[in-house]
Amino acid sequence: MKEILDGCKGSKERRRRAQILLLADETRPDGGLGDAEIAEVLEIGAATVARVRKQRVMDGLQAVLEYMVQVNRGKRSLEGDGEARLTKLASSKLPHGGNTATFPRNPSIGRSGPMSPASS
Repeated sequence: MKEILDGCKGSKERRRRAQILLLADETRPDGGLGDAEIAEVLEIGAATVARVRKQRVMDGLQAVLEYMVQVNRGKRSLEGDGEARLTKLASSKLPHGGNTATFPRNPSIGRSGPMSPASS
């Protein structure tokens, strides 16, 4: 793991996981740091430290340091043409005469109601 940190090899996430495990190493002269201490030193969340340590115990060192494809990701809502159309629409210019995208006002809906200034 020290080679990963010394040579700056690997991704930022891989180096961060190596740092977590090195700081948690109980064979260190200081006996290793706890999750909260590691989180404070590395300026990350304690839950991240706990996940990395748990993965080390459950899956081994190689699994922690190697990239793993997420298997629990849900199906994407938009793919292909639909995603391209949404991106094009979102980056297009607004219609003439307006600086914001709004819906036309419906005159049949009055201003009195729970959200109107008069009822506050």
